[in-house]
Amino acid sequence: ASEAAPPKPLPGRKGKKKAWKGKYKDYEDLGGEGRGVIEGCMSPDAFKEAVARGGEKSLATNIQKLGYINCDLAYHHPQRAVMLTGVVLGADRQPLSGVQLWSVGRDYQGRCPDVSKEEGKFGAMISQFDSSVDVEVHAPRAVEGDEKIEVFFEVKSWLWDVKKEVRKLMVNVAGKYAKSDAEPATWCRPAKTPDPKGKPEDAEKEAEIVWCQARRQWQATVG
Repeated sequence: ASEAAPPKPLPGRKGKKKAWKGKYKDYEDLGGEGRGVIEGCMSPDAFKEAVARGGEKSLATNIQKLGYINCDLAYHHPQRAVMLTGVVLGADRQPLSGVQLWSVGRDYQGRCPDVSKEEGKFGAMISQFDSSVDVEVHAPRAVEGDEKIEVFFEVKSWLWDVKKEVRKLMVNVAGKYAKSDAEPATWCRPAKTPDPKGKPEDAEKEAEIVWCQARRQWQATVG
């Protein structure tokens, strides 16, 4: 098979390629094992160049601060953006590399990513100038095997929007499961000891996670 020909430039263009300074990398580039992470869209050097460029860098508006942000802010209005730097440390005070980070605005809508590098350092996290942000750290935990698994809900607000009967069932799904010898593959979470002061129907019931070959999916059962 012959090598494919390069794509032709679009009509009206001179065939020049535009070099993007911001880019996304996959976790393998950081020495990981296939867990995708999202890097910042702009390097610190490119950010400095954008700030130093001539021309207008303000918005045609009489408000002092945007109510939202995305990564384009650093390209078009760099004087309204800053880059956060820091180090990510674990509970043992050792640096963590390859960790997904997000700057999340408290007084504006939007978030921007970065990934910690060697020695846990990060330095390309874009945030809005003169604002308050939370820095989210998504640190992975090594999986030692499939004998035990833990099920949890990252967001729980939806629990209050469902019917009471559904909510009682769903709270039983979360918890720590242990693998059993049953076939097909099954993980079990035993029922918890009921509160003597509570109602029997409110006691947490046992739950199972079972592989359904017919539907080719994992199914959670309660009670």
